Amino acid sequence: MKKIAILGGYGDGITISEFIEEIGEFEIIGYLNDFEKKDTVIGNYPVLETCDNWKKLPANCYFTFTMQRFLKMQERYNKLKQLAIPPERFPNIIHPKAHISKSCKLGSSGIIVYPYATIYHSTIINNFCSIRSGANIGHDCILGEFNYVGSNAVLSGYTQTEEGVYIAPNSTINSSISLKKYSMAGSNSVIYKNVEEYQIYQGNPARFIGKTNEQNV
Repeated sequence: MKKIAILGGYGDGITISEFIEEIGEFEIIGYLNDFEKKDTVIGNYPVLETCDNWKKLPANCYFTFTMQRFLKMQERYNKLKQLAIPPERFPNIIHPKAHISKSCKLGSSGIIVYPYATIYHSTIINNFCSIRSGANIGHDCILGEFNYVGSNAVLSGYTQTEEGVYIAPNSTINSSISLKKYSMAGSNSVIYKNVEEYQIYQGNPARFIGKTNEQNV
């Protein structure tokens, strides 16, 4: 069985470990974590190394990640890129209870689709996107790299997002809306107009409430 290590830790790290166990395609060997001591057990698996020491793991080991965070998307994506782990070492992990149209185009690296997510026809999902349980992505959408789509979020048809967009749980994005890089739709928000770079929109109807302040990361 193929071996895999998780970049992350508590919370989402345990969540994805249980997800991977359920699928049964990979043997989890542990975590790469910058905050816990080596051999600390998180859930059922030990911390193996810090993230920067990923090369100490076996050459045939794959990786997945739980690095996406509210207000830290650019910082975390920069960290992931700085590690310089070859993209082919990040398999797509698709739960069998997710529904993905056969006409969708998925990137080849690091896409995670949780159970009961639905992705409709002609949609494009780029690398390192995380689509959480119950999310509904309409037809002809385009998601940029390192997007996070929270549980039960709805992206209506022709939605387009750029790199590092964070769509929080229970958000609704209206048809043909664009969200620029590192912008955010807050929880339970309904987005009726385009969102510019680094902007945060919240509410129903959603209004601009501030910026992610990541421009200088």
